[in-house]
Amino acid sequence: MQLIKPAASRGAMGHALALFGLWAALLPALPAATTMPTVDPTTAKTTLAQRWQAVTSPSITYENDQSGGGRLFAQAVPHIDPYVHDIAGKVGRFLYLSPDEVPAFERLTLKIFSFDGIAWKSGDPPHITVAVSSDYLLRYHREGGNVAEEVRGILFHEMTHAYQHANGMSSSAVEGVADLVRYCAGYIPTHFRFAGGHWTDGYKTTAFFLAWLQENQGYADLAYVLNQSALPGQANNWSWQSAITNATCQSPDTLWHQYQTWLKANP
Repeated sequence: MQLIKPAASRGAMGHALALFGLWAALLPALPAATTMPTVDPTTAKTTLAQRWQAVTSPSITYENDQSGGGRLFAQAVPHIDPYVHDIAGKVGRFLYLSPDEVPAFERLTLKIFSFDGIAWKSGDPPHITVAVSSDYLLRYHREGGNVAEEVRGILFHEMTHAYQHANGMSSSAVEGVADLVRYCAGYIPTHFRFAGGHWTDGYKTTAFFLAWLQENQGYADLAYVLNQSALPGQANNWSWQSAITNATCQSPDTLWHQYQTWLKANP
């Protein structure tokens, strides 16, 4: 066996290192490594929150007749803007999945004065008027009702009208969705729920049926789907039959029958 002399080995190694250094010097310089920007999740959430706030914070003109009922309203709502904006924000998030979908509702006139009835909404975005009866509030107070809770429930209902789509939608559906939002916000007690009636009766009867579909049958986005079914600019051919069937893949007759059975088992 022939042994390799160490000196020769060191010479060969030095020659190889020299060639490697020459080759490295001829290569173009590589760009410096760049660091990918990081997204602060707190900032991202804040930005989304700000977008929601921007589309659910209309400027407010407040008019109060300062009657007995008017003063009760003022006691229940001492700071108008944050109170109404809080309700508007909750309504917006209930009816829509993204702030980009919310109608351009920019100005609200809120009136508290004497008239028959409870409350009403008029106008379309960008300017909506909502009125609450001071006579009703005074009567509600004298009958022992909690005016603060009633005012909040009324405004959830009326602010839903301000934000919801209603192109071709029947009035029973419009009112049913508004009471659905009020119920889900916690301002319609379940002792108003009873068997009987029809899903097209509107208000609480319709609202409790829709709530049952959302809460007990797994149609969590029902309010959103119903609202989208009445988008402006669509063909004006809205019907209960098509709206419920498209949202649930079942007929409203079948679902109503199941709901009535459930009500009797859960009085």
